Amino acid sequence: MGMGISVMAIFMSTRNSSKLLSEVVAEIEDDKDKFIGQDIEAFFNRMRYELIDKEISEFSKKWFLPFEDVKYEGYNFKDGNLANENSLKSKIDYDRYAETIEEPVPKFTLRREMIEDFKNNLMGEVSSLL
Repeated sequence: MGMGISVMAIFMSTRNSSKLLSEVVAEIEDDKDKFIGQDIEAFFNRMRYELIDKEISEFSKKWFLPFEDVKYEGYNFKDGNLANENSLKSKIDYDRYAETIEEPVPKFTLRREMIEDFKNNLMGEVSSLL
């Protein structure tokens, strides 16, 4: 069984491929020699979690949220719902946001927009990797 078959089997086993998942496969395919003799599944999973963390980190910075809280919600997101939506809303650092943005929106608007972005964008990117 060749390297390409293993990578393709992993790729095909994922229900919904995403841009991020395609990046992982592309990296493996671009430098196959680097991965010869390694457990490709372990590498694939490590890359998957790195990509998830990267997306979560960007989201956390954008919305002035603690990384670990966003990560928890991402990994526990089920049926279109956050595990503790109100807690995540309350963790936005509104003071830092208001200092950074020229025309800050009210807290309730910021919180609503963050939840929409979480559900529609962040989870759209990472859900196929979880």
